[in-house]
Amino acid sequence: MTTRAQLSWGLGLALCTACGAEADDDPQFRTQFLDVDLTIHEGDTVEAPDCVLFDIIGGGVHDGAATSTNRILDFDGTDIRTADGQSRCYVDRSGPMTRLRRTDDDETAVYTVFHKYVLAGDFEFPPDGGIANLAVYSFKQDEIFEGVPNQANQFAIATANVQFASDERKLLITAALDGTCGTFGY
Repeated sequence: MTTRAQLSWGLGLALCTACGAEADDDPQFRTQFLDVDLTIHEGDTVEAPDCVLFDIIGGGVHDGAATSTNRILDFDGTDIRTADGQSRCYVDRSGPMTRLRRTDDDETAVYTVFHKYVLAGDFEFPPDGGIANLAVYSFKQDEIFEGVPNQANQFAIATANVQFASDERKLLITAALDGTCGTFGY
């Protein structure tokens, strides 16, 4: 006789296998399911409406709570544009790491994503000696840290899990937070 625990374990295994297969078959899996609309709040709570830094609705970043008049950035999957349509940055997916590059200079890579960390600079592989000195932001579930979580204070919190968001979404959040792509930053 099969027990409830065995059925539950088997169902969980089947779902994980199916989910893994779907993710491998569809390169847009993470973007479709994990890059949801969200709000970034300053501090450690989403309860205070006065602490809204920005909303991300689809590919648009809005200063404060989203309205039709406060869109500050647009993201189409590659280019990050200011509200007036100027392309200031783009996401470079060449190589093993995803980078944010500026379009208005020598296309220097400003940031590189490594798992849940956004690193300052351009890297092909994880840097030797660790990431603690290079991490600009870290994403831990819905929390955003300046630096690495064990060595930094929580800077902001999101209304959704950003740790498992796509690299592109992490770079968009970083660009909005620090003003790299033509905004004033926070």
